[in-house]
Amino acid sequence: MTQLILGLILFLGAHSVRIWADGWRNRTIEAYGDKAFKGIYTLVSLLGFYLLVVWALSHLLANGNLADLLLFGSFLIWAVLNFRSARARDRAQVEHADANEDAPLKPNLLATLIALFGGMALWAVITVVLHAKVVGVAPMG
Repeated sequence: MTQLILGLILFLGAHSVRIWADGWRNRTIEAYGDKAFKGIYTLVSLLGFYLLVVWALSHLLANGNLADLLLFGSFLIWAVLNFRSARARDRAQVEHADANEDAPLKPNLLATLIALFGGMALWAVITVVLHAKVVGVAPMG
């Protein structure tokens, strides 16, 4: 349970900086640079993700319990808050662009497609190949 909670704190904490401390994030990037910030962000996220995966792989197929509720409930709450924060940033960015008569903002379709299909490919590799090799259980039978 300690591993689950620590993983959640690290992973969700790193991914929630824009929700709770966007000003601190911007000041830190200005002080230390974008690459340094992203490097630390990546390390903290990967450590949290590692802790969650080592714990989750042994518990995902088990019967529902408090730990399952914590894991999936935390991600649900985080996703809702992160979505709200992203929408607020988008609205502020559009208002700023309208006020300055800048070119309209365009979503990056290529980046979205890479994230979508890359995520699906990663899921497939983990589910179909790695899970059985690493854990010894084929989740798809």
